[in-house]
Amino acid sequence: MRRLGVILVFAFLFLATGLLTFAATTSQGGDLTLAQARASYDQGVLFVDARTQATYDYLHIKGALLFYANAIEVPEFVIRLEKDAPVVVYCGSKKCHMSSILAKRLAKMGFKRIFKFEGGIRDWNEANYPMEGTALGPKTR
Repeated sequence: MRRLGVILVFAFLFLATGLLTFAATTSQGGDLTLAQARASYDQGVLFVDARTQATYDYLHIKGALLFYANAIEVPEFVIRLEKDAPVVVYCGSKKCHMSSILAKRLAKMGFKRIFKFEGGIRDWNEANYPMEGTALGPKTR
């Protein structure tokens, strides 16, 4: 009986630790799946493209702003953002690391809720989600 009690206590602590880790991840940032990224987009969370100006102009998530991860200057919109506002950063695909670089840069600037959409523009485009850019011509979707 005592052994069962010890097992239950450890099971409870294990589950509680997992729930606390999940809560910290969702409030402080982390990686987003395509579904989570879309939900964030629908809630009006700011999306920031970490790619170059040329790739951004060609095609980007509709409404996303550009902050090239290796840019020397920080864009004005970043300076004006609240440090505790959620921000979703993305780049080309899971193989692209620019969103990770930008997330680290934003964290060093004091941002607390940075989410990386690992699937990037490739997964977003394949899901036929809202996009804009010169690749689409005068229309957007």
